Amino acid sequence: MFSIVAGMEKSGLLAYLTYRTLSSAKSLRSTLIIFVFMTGILSAFVVNDTMAVMGTPIAITLVKQMGLPLETILVVLAFSITIGSVMTPMGNPQNILIASESGVKAPFLSFLSILAIPTLLNLAFVAILALFVLKGHETRLDGRQIAVIAEEKVKSPSLARLSAASLFLAVGGFILNDLLSILGLPHISYLGAIAFLASVPLYFLAEERRELLYSLDWSTIVFFISMFIVMEGLWHSQIFSNVPLVKLYVEVMKTLGFDGNHGYAWLALAAGSTIAGNLTVLGAASNVIIVEASENRTGKSFSYISFLKLGLVMTSVNAFTYTLWLILFA
Repeated sequence: MFSIVAGMEKSGLLAYLTYRTLSSAKSLRSTLIIFVFMTGILSAFVVNDTMAVMGTPIAITLVKQMGLPLETILVVLAFSITIGSVMTPMGNPQNILIASESGVKAPFLSFLSILAIPTLLNLAFVAILALFVLKGHETRLDGRQIAVIAEEKVKSPSLARLSAASLFLAVGGFILNDLLSILGLPHISYLGAIAFLASVPLYFLAEERRELLYSLDWSTIVFFISMFIVMEGLWHSQIFSNVPLVKLYVEVMKTLGFDGNHGYAWLALAAGSTIAGNLTVLGAASNVIIVEASENRTGKSFSYISFLKLGLVMTSVNAFTYTLWLILFA
C-alpha cells in the first residue's frame, strides 16, 4: 500500500485531485466539510499514516490561503484521518492485523458494511466541532477560496495511471477475495498478499521504479517493525500504543475462544483501538507524523494539551457512536 500511495504522490495525482476538490468549495463551511470527509475517506484506502504525510502540506496550504489557525486545522486533520481509517482493513496497521489474524469472514466487506455509517457520522462531528471552534472566521474570509497552486499538477501521467490502476486492483482484490470467501471458494487468507500483488505493476511497468522504491515512507515502515520487535518489552512494562496493543489483544482474544464467528467483537477492537488515537498526540503514529511534518515546514504544530482538550470531546463522541452502533446491530 505504501508503494501504491508513493506512486500516487510522486506522479502528483493525489495532491492534484485533493486541491481540485478543495478549490470547488465556496465558503469556509464547505471547505472544512470537504477537507474532513476527503481526508477521512482517503485514509480508509491509502493508509492513515500515509495520508498524514500527504495531508499536512494540504492543511498548511489551507491555513495560508484562508487565514486559519494552523493548530486547529492540524488537529482536525489528525481526527479526520484517524476516524476515516476505521472503516476498512487497509485503513491502518491494527485493522490489517485484525483482518488477517482474527479469521473474520470477508473482512473488507465486513468492515465496510458495519463500520462505514458510524465512521461517516463521526466525520460529520469532526466537521461540526471544527466549525464551532472556528466560529467567527467565516465573516472575515470575504468569500475567499483555496486556489490550486501551479506546482500541484499531474507530473507523470503514466505513473498516475499505473498507481491509480494499482489502487483499484487492491480494493477490487479485497472485495473479490471476500466474495470468494463467502461462496466457500479458494481465497487468500493473508490480505497483505493482495496489496503486494496489486503493487507489482508499478515495479514492472513504471519508468520511475527506482525513484518509487526510494521514495517509500521507510521511516514509518521501520517504526512499525521496531514496535513489533520490542512488543515483549512493552508488555512487561505496560506501555502501549494502539498497534502493539492490538497485536496483544488478538492473541488474548484467541485464547479466550474468539474466532471468525465473533465478527462484531473484532470490529469493536478495530474501532476502539483506532479512535483511541484521537485522545492524545501519542495515541497514534499518524498524529506524530503530522507534528513532525508540520514542524519541518513551518516550525509549529499543536501542543499536547491543546490536542487533549479537543481529543477528550472527540474520543467520547466517537466511542459512544461506535458502541451504540455495534450494540444495535450485534
